[in-house]
Amino acid sequence: MKRLTLGDENYQRIHLTVSDYGLFLRFRDLKFELRCNAGEPSSVNLSLGEVRALFASMATTCERQEITKIRIGDLSWATDAILRPKRPNRIFVRFSGPLGLGSIELSRRRVLSACEEFSSIFGQVVGEI
Repeated sequence: MKRLTLGDENYQRIHLTVSDYGLFLRFRDLKFELRCNAGEPSSVNLSLGEVRALFASMATTCERQEITKIRIGDLSWATDAILRPKRPNRIFVRFSGPLGLGSIELSRRRVLSACEEFSSIFGQVVGEI
């Protein structure tokens, strides 16, 4: 987890991508912001329950190697974790709503690591969705 500086002090991040380019969750206390810096920067504020549901959805989808869709307020999110022989570590996320309309390719291992990191801070997220 990365602690921020330069105007973002006291915020922490959990990255769904390797760098700041892509998707990450920014939080302080129990205030959460899902940010997308792939293309036009955008963000959506989420509650702990909403973030927990999103991470649970991604973790379960990766484990089951399937496609799952979830709607959180105005945010529509689809995780495609079907195992592809040529790229078994890659998953695809499509979203629409406050983050705009987009899709991004992610590392299955990085997403599961982010889910574990979130669970270690805020409690278990993996389970039936």
